[in-house]
Order: sequence, then C-alpha cells, then structure tokens
Amino acid sequence: MIPINNPNDTKFKVTNIDLDFNLNGIDLGKVKELKNVKIPANSNETHIFLVEVEFSKVLAGSLNILGSIMKKDRANVKLKGKIHVKSFIVGKTIEVNLDKPVKMFDSDNFKL
Repeated sequence: MIPINNPNDTKFKVTNIDLDFNLNGIDLGKVKELKNVKIPANSNETHIFLVEVEFSKVLAGSLNILGSIMKKDRANVKLKGKIHVKSFIVGKTIEVNLDKPVKMFDSDNFKL
C-alpha cells in the first residue's frame, strides 16, 4: 500500500510505476502496476500496487529478514524509483525515495 496525496482540483492517473523494493537491506524486486490507477481530486488515500518479487532473492535473504523481524517486530522498507502520472494531456514523472520502518505483525499499521 502506498499513500498518495493529491491536493489539486483535478484527478490524475498513475500510468507507470518503477520502484525498487527493499526489505531490511535485501533487494526483493520491483513494484510495478499493470493497470492505470485513478487518483481522485483533493484526495489523500492509500492505494494497493502489485509487487513483483524475485523468488531467488527471497530465498537468499529469508533468514536475515525473518530473524530481524522476529527480534524487532519491525522491518525497514525502502522504495526508490519513479512514478509517472498523467492528467488530461499533461504528464509528470515523480521521483520516489521512501525509507520507513513498518510494524509487521499489526495489519492496521502495515501501510507505507
């Protein structure tokens, strides 16, 4: 889930996402969206996006990830890359660099 704030009076579409997903220092893959997501005008909502995880990277880092989560009950999530949005004919690319601790065992708090 990724929070998106749109303080503008016009809606827009997220047309392309290319974010690297890192959990506790382990690169797990890319966040990509296969369909356009519509963001309403004057909104501040959390949206769900697909994460493509490379299975080999999960296996390689699984003990490290599991151990650190069990010790701290938290994981450090990093997202870095670009999101492209479009409103009518105007497009914009937004750089993303998010580094945030997330409480893992409380589903209400598992929001980026």
